[in-house]
Amino acid sequence: MSTVTDDAFNLISSFHGFLCGELRSEFDAELQASGLLEQCGRAVLLLASYGNGIPLELSCTGHDLMSLGIASSSAGDLRGRPCLSYLLSCHMVQLCAALDGGPTYGLPEAGEGPGAAPKLVTESAEMDSYLAQCGLEMWENTIRRAREGPGECIAAAAPAIGDAGAVGGVGPVDGDALVLPLNRRAAFRVAMRLVAAAFAAVPRAQGAGAAAGAAAGAGGGGAAAGAAAGPQAAKVAPSEAMSLLLRALKCAREACREEAACAAGAAPPGALGRLGRLWEVRLAAAERAQLVENGQSWTGGCGRRWNTWDFEPVILHLELPRSADTGLAALPAAPSLDVAAALGAGYVARIERLMRRCSPEVRTSLKLPGRYDAAAWAQMLAFGPLRETLSLLATAAKKVGKGSAEPVAEYQACMWYDQSVGEVELLLSPVPLQWLRGVAAGGAAAAPEPVGAGEADSLAAGPPRLCAAVSYIAHYLLPAAFRVMPPIVQDAARLSHNGYTVTISLLRWLPLLAAARATLPWASSLLSGPEWGLAELLGCTLGQALLSGINRVNSDMGGLLPALAEALRALVHLAPESLAEALPGAVAFAIRVLVATTADGHNVDIHTLQAKVLEALPKSGVLQAVFGPGGDSPEPELLAALERLLIGDAPGRDPAAAPSGTTSASSSPVVVPDLPADLAEWVAAAALLLPLADLRLLLPGCANPRCTSLVGPSEREMQLPVRDGPGGGAGDGDGGRGEERWYCSQGCAEEHRGAGPGL
Repeated sequence: MSTVTDDAFNLISSFHGFLCGELRSEFDAELQASGLLEQCGRAVLLLASYGNGIPLELSCTGHDLMSLGIASSSAGDLRGRPCLSYLLSCHMVQLCAALDGGPTYGLPEAGEGPGAAPKLVTESAEMDSYLAQCGLEMWENTIRRAREGPGECIAAAAPAIGDAGAVGGVGPVDGDALVLPLNRRAAFRVAMRLVAAAFAAVPRAQGAGAAAGAAAGAGGGGAAAGAAAGPQAAKVAPSEAMSLLLRALKCAREACREEAACAAGAAPPGALGRLGRLWEVRLAAAERAQLVENGQSWTGGCGRRWNTWDFEPVILHLELPRSADTGLAALPAAPSLDVAAALGAGYVARIERLMRRCSPEVRTSLKLPGRYDAAAWAQMLAFGPLRETLSLLATAAKKVGKGSAEPVAEYQACMWYDQSVGEVELLLSPVPLQWLRGVAAGGAAAAPEPVGAGEADSLAAGPPRLCAAVSYIAHYLLPAAFRVMPPIVQDAARLSHNGYTVTISLLRWLPLLAAARATLPWASSLLSGPEWGLAELLGCTLGQALLSGINRVNSDMGGLLPALAEALRALVHLAPESLAEALPGAVAFAIRVLVATTADGHNVDIHTLQAKVLEALPKSGVLQAVFGPGGDSPEPELLAALERLLIGDAPGRDPAAAPSGTTSASSSPVVVPDLPADLAEWVAAAALLLPLADLRLLLPGCANPRCTSLVGPSEREMQLPVRDGPGGGAGDGDGGRGEERWYCSQGCAEEHRGAGPGL
């Protein structure tokens, strides 16, 4: 029989592989209507439970027969496949009952008379876990497709399950969807029971015991008792435990996405508690994966090693209420239900701990890539615990600095990026800037008052904490990112790849920084000196713009030129002297980026020719190529202003160029007259920023701006034993700086003393 199923799959997949477009869609529809997939899926389940052995190899055979091995195939949708849906539901509920002794929700037990379910729990823990993973994936696909568009309900299976109120004990919650998996709350409960069982079977490492308690009550209902230890460890194969855990978490998340996307005031009863339990175990699972990745988590037969990044989709995906503006227009009055549940589970502190935990035993730390919802993460900044949020941002800044300080081999731009800016893309998103402008325009927050010592908790959730978080990013995270991106882009150009979209985010921050520099006396150091590398950043993006003109930048870079034009326009009006100083270096760097494309022998001659032509042009030729007539983004007024600055005809004086020793937010801001409306909005937003001195009161840290120490679980708990300055032994001979500083180590104190008075 197994040979028959193998032949069926080979035949189906062969036809499917040769077809494309409408023919493939028609083939899938005909295949679904024929019932062949239904019969094959039933055969797989029944063969798997036959006898005491494993008649099917532990491979992708079962999944292939159920879904054609193609995630997007309609074969993975259980709607209209009542028999297979019923058998899968029976298998997973029987497996849950065998693992934890909990209820079967009214489904008949195996062997109970005429209408009984077949015995689908095998004597092979590997096969049980494997089939459960297949079923969970099909449940997840079915729930997603049912939510995205109307489809056929599995009504034919309803009589076999009886009263829907018995399924999960919650009654119907999805209209006609009376059965698994379209009764999403019931599917959530079954998935969470499998989460608890799988979590208990995952190998433990030293220090992993604290994470075990988080999953102890994950199953809820009858699964809570004994979920952290006991018979599950013997029933769930260790080689399949992590795979089952991850698949069950994804299914549970999909089952409650509708609740997670509710506004806080419109959530159904108990939703916040369900989401909170799910977040607890999602974070605990990632912590466990990180702690056991040093060789204890090989999966059987595949040599698969689990790392923290396998859990990134589970722990970094946050839901927001669906609205026409997608949550980007303005800061909401309260966090979404999903964000609130995550915060209740200690999300911010635990994410920081996952990012910092890196040692010979734990080789990878968590990254925050930019492909997740930036608006949800902006809510974290605005509504999360203040000190924990600032601590996370401080850790992010150190990760960028540490990654950029570590040498990498030539032609390793991707590695360099992943070890620095790529770790924290989410935190560089411009979404908080949009919200800050809205806060300033709406008058929801006045100019910030000076922060006193011990007042870290005085800033309320919402606009005040958003202002503090944006201020911390501006002072600490952005300088590190500005420094590291130019060499990455230049190195990437040698690889004929220049599509680092994070440069667009960095450009979006420049108008705020320029507005602060121009109008706030304490912000005169912003964008100044080698610590920022403004010339290199502008040259980096000009180089990317030149490459985009010859189709060497991927489609994700479509927003580069508008962002570059907006940033340069802000600098022209608000920081002309800084821009005049940076432009020659920026143009030279842009030419080097383009010339770097010729370093690779695989480039065609046309690129070499274009590089030589650019080298022969005057410096303004680069600006002409980007913003001049015939360029990708004609900006005649901006081009004229840039050319005047490039030849030294700077219009007026940079308001921030005058020295200022003031560090208090109470200092009177400088008024810049005759600003366009959009730049006036940036000036109003900049007035809400906190000065560096206030941020140090909110989160004391090592006074060395180049410190990259990640010792300890968080930045807020870092010890600062070395005192330098008046009355301190380490700094008594330090030239009389006149202020007290604290450092995490003697090495940091000495490095800072040797860096000169500007740092």
